[in-house]
Amino acid sequence: MSKMSNLGLVLDEMITAGQKMIEAATTLRQIFSETAAPKKATETPGKEAAPEPEMKSYTFQEVRGIMASLSGKDKKAEAKALLTKYGASRLSEVKEADYAALVADAEVLLKANHAFLSASASHRWINCPPSAKLCESIKDEASPYAQEGTDCHELCAYLTQAL
Repeated sequence: MSKMSNLGLVLDEMITAGQKMIEAATTLRQIFSETAAPKKATETPGKEAAPEPEMKSYTFQEVRGIMASLSGKDKKAEAKALLTKYGASRLSEVKEADYAALVADAEVLLKANHAFLSASASHRWINCPPSAKLCESIKDEASPYAQEGTDCHELCAYLTQAL
């Protein structure tokens, strides 16, 4: 192969790479742009929208655990305000029908101070920085292992304060 044809191939590859970089930059601009219109799911005419998923029902013990985690994170006043919002001064006075809404409100408070670039997700956002922004919209569902870790941290904090 001559030097000129080799140069031509290299230049073609550079042009293709440049075009791909422009596409990637444009996509990132759209993702991180606050003025970009949110993407809407396309609906097929004649088909009904999917039904709303049912809200999870919670037991008193589950609600108590979530509310206790609020108190453990120095949010006792916010926890008390939530109880008042649902017409109660104590958790036992909250109606069982309001448990799901109470938990949803409590989870908003719990996530309010969660780190945008958390250490536990650093393996992901170090290798792919845009993933931090993309993951903001994904609901954080705790695993039993994460709950166990949270419980251990709360126990240690309690024991440290008690000593």
